[in-house]
Amino acid sequence: MANPQAGEIMLETSIGPRALRLSLAALAEIEALLGVEELSALGPRLAAMSMAELHGVIAILLRTGGEKQAVEVDPVEAASALSELFIRSAGAAS
Repeated sequence: MANPQAGEIMLETSIGPRALRLSLAALAEIEALLGVEELSALGPRLAAMSMAELHGVIAILLRTGGEKQAVEVDPVEAASALSELFIRSAGAAS
């Protein structure tokens, strides 16, 4: 079960539901993956990700959530979960 206070959300994967967690370390990895140097540029860059980048971002968030192995995810569900995760995190920060 996801812990919203820890910045987690659940995503259905090929091996069952797994937690995605957004942390400062994960955010830094995502910025590096997407070639973003400023946090303000992250939103537009996330909106223009390729499928490979989406899978990379999801892999980072799954790993931060505790998943140690590669898993398959539905790209539409992954994009939706990613959006929800960032919306919740922005709400928690305000």
